[in-house]
This record gives sequence, C-alpha cells and structure tokens, in this order.
Amino acid sequence: MFILLNGPLGIGKSTLAEALTESLDRCVMLDGDHLVAVNPPAASEVDHLHATIALLVEHHRRFGYHRFVIDHLWRSAGELEDLRRRLAAVDPEAGFHCFLLTLPAEENQRRIERRQQARDLDEREFELGTSADERQLLSGRTDLGEPFDVSASPDELAATLLRRLPSVAASASSHHAEPAAGTHPPKLYFLCGKMAAGKSTLACQLADREHAVVLAEDEFLDRLYPDEIADISDYIRCSSRLRTSLSAHIARLLGAGTSVILDFPGNTRRQREWFRQLIAATHADHELHFIDVPDEICKRQLRKRSQGLPSGAAWTTDDEFDAVTSYFEPPSEDEQFNVIRHVRS
Repeated sequence: MFILLNGPLGIGKSTLAEALTESLDRCVMLDGDHLVAVNPPAASEVDHLHATIALLVEHHRRFGYHRFVIDHLWRSAGELEDLRRRLAAVDPEAGFHCFLLTLPAEENQRRIERRQQARDLDEREFELGTSADERQLLSGRTDLGEPFDVSASPDELAATLLRRLPSVAASASSHHAEPAAGTHPPKLYFLCGKMAAGKSTLACQLADREHAVVLAEDEFLDRLYPDEIADISDYIRCSSRLRTSLSAHIARLLGAGTSVILDFPGNTRRQREWFRQLIAATHADHELHFIDVPDEICKRQLRKRSQGLPSGAAWTTDDEFDAVTSYFEPPSEDEQFNVIRHVRS
C-alpha cells in the first residue's frame, strides 16, 4: 500500500507521515525533500525523484515492508500518474492513495513561524512566500489528492486518515505500545573488513536473523549515480551526499522499530565517524561486526569473483588489493564500539 501526502510547504506533511508510519506495521516513510537532496542535479527533478522512490520501495519490499508513506509536493496529475505507474511496476497489487492536505492560511503561516523559532538560519520570508505560492497552485485542485484537513493533532489525524482506508484500519498497530514478549529494541549494525572478506554476505545473514533492513552503499551508488563515478573524488562526492541524505531515513526506520544494517565502508577511523554520528543522533544500540580474514583468503575470493565477470570487465588485481588494504585500520578500543569479531581462516 502506498499513501501519498501532497501539500504546500509547512502544512505538516512530514509530521503526519511520521505519525502514520508509527501507526502501521511494516511501514516505511519516504520524505520527498530528503530524496531530492540525495540526487544530483537532474534535467527532470521529479523523474529522478520517482526513480529513487521506486528503487527504495523495491529494496524495502525484499525485507518484508509493504506499506509506504510518501510525502512531497506534486504539482500536476501527470506527476502523480508517473509515480503511480512506477510503483505499480514494483507492486501491481498495492493500493495507491493520495491525500491533499489542507489548512487555513493563517494556521499554515503560524506553523511556519513556530518551526522557524527552532532554527538558526532565518528562512521565514522565503518559506512564507513559497508556501503562499504553493497554496495558490494547489487551490481548488481535485486531481491532486483527496482533500484532508490537518488542523488536529498528528495522532488524531493518523487515526482519522487510516479510517478512510478500511483495508488497513483493522491491522493498524501502534508502535507506542509496550513491546511484545520476545521482541527487542531496534539496533544499528555496522560492518568492517577488508575487500572480499564477506561483509555483504554477513549483512544478508544478519538481516535474516534480526529481521532487519540492509542499506548497501554499492547498490545505491550504482542506481543513483550511473556512469558518474570515474575516480576517487567522484566517489567521495557521491558517497558523502548519499550518507547525509540517508541519515534521516535511517533515524526514521529506527524510530518505527526497524533495525538497520549498513553495508557501507567502515575500514578506517574516518569512515567510522559516520557510524558514531548515527549512534549519537539516534541513541540506538549498535554492533560493529569486524570480519578478520587473512589477505590471501580475500585475494582468492577476489579472483573467484572475477571468473564470473563479463569479458573485458574491470576487476581488482592483487596489487590493487594491496594498495587499498594499506589504508585499513581495524577497530580500536578507544573508538568505543560494541565490536563483534568474526575470525576466518
């Protein structure tokens, strides 16, 4: 099931999306603004955004998540139809529900004023002007979603909206309730190990065991930045943008009770700084899984991988492995991670 929340800036799309996500079992929130930020400048921002949403939906469905709350500003029926078509290609049986959030102009302005009070950067005039323009664009439109007044509290609004969707009302569950017996708080899982040590394999094993979602850097970079990464500077630029934008998404997954496994490089102290930032921001429990494998085994695994590559495809040589591995720094006690070591020989 896909629930879309459309509306102008400052009306409360993200707040309602979070409340809905917490009220639905196996549900993921996708914030359009954050996903736009992760994408490079594109000829069509909407096209790139919708491709990213479809990618994330496909990814999360592999781990058993079948409900998605997506918030953004859609300006035309054509844009909504494009997203519906892409999502139907991923899940043809899922329902597609779009709501156009409404609010008196004065209350919309007050909400913008309140959130500006919590920010260091003063964007009041810009946000008020943008909101007014977007309200005018959406005014009277019946093709951009079912009108839904958002004057009440987030929890009340979530309950009201879900009652309009009888297929999910009966199964909606609150994550604010006491955990069921045998369940555990959501946890962050990180990986550390040399090239071809088996990090991705371990990530999948952990996902099956912990019923967690795997977020793999290679998969996102390949799909979001095709043909853009030609050297290390390109990788650093794209990887940094990806990490920044995924941080909020990771926090929301944890907030919804979902454990997250990050199949991202953690082979140097500097790379592991992002892990530490996520722990501090989310206050989540964590495990850092260190796969300790001799170089020769890693090289042998790399050679085995190369046998399945198409003719002429690039593959990592022993010399390249040695060059990359020279920067490897195993986790140390002063980093204060909860390290679980996997020794393989």
